[in-house]
Amino acid sequence: MADDQETPAADPAGETTAGGNVTTPAGTEEILQGLEPYAKILGVPAADLLALALSYESADPPSADGGYFACIAFMGRNEYTGYVTRITKNGQPAYHIDLPEKLWGGNPLSWVEYAASAWFSEYPVTEASIRRAWDAKVAAAARRAREEAEWRAAQEQRALDAADAGYDQSYDANGWEDDDKQPAFGNDRGAARNGL
Repeated sequence: MADDQETPAADPAGETTAGGNVTTPAGTEEILQGLEPYAKILGVPAADLLALALSYESADPPSADGGYFACIAFMGRNEYTGYVTRITKNGQPAYHIDLPEKLWGGNPLSWVEYAASAWFSEYPVTEASIRRAWDAKVAAAARRAREEAEWRAAQEQRALDAADAGYDQSYDANGWEDDDKQPAFGNDRGAARNGL
């Protein structure tokens, strides 16, 4: 460092700022020392492990309204993934969960509320991960609808081909005639057997 430059000063939070640049917070050395045994086992520098841990996708921070994205479960095996906010309902703490169908599907009725006393577990997730799952679900539903439409069209075409082959059209799909609703196979044989 040149003699005419000053050494950057540490702020009270332990972060060192120099010319607007923020470096690692205080306590990094302790974290690196804690990672040393694992780094030695893996044969990598501890700083690489710290950088890897910091690069993983972390949960979204709570928003201004106190909400956050989470997978939350309540007693009775009721598990929901969505945007969670803590509310007060009838004077008691509760959770309001906006489900992905409300967030991205436009259904204003797609939400649930549970009393905080029914809370069982939760873990944070990111908005991006919920959105990916929602998009995959929508794509799967669209694919299924397309496959069912293709199947119905194929069934209709088989019925038309069967009609063109000379099958009698006076019977419906169940084998009953439209006018008297008798089994197609019993009209003539039953009358002959009964002597009519």
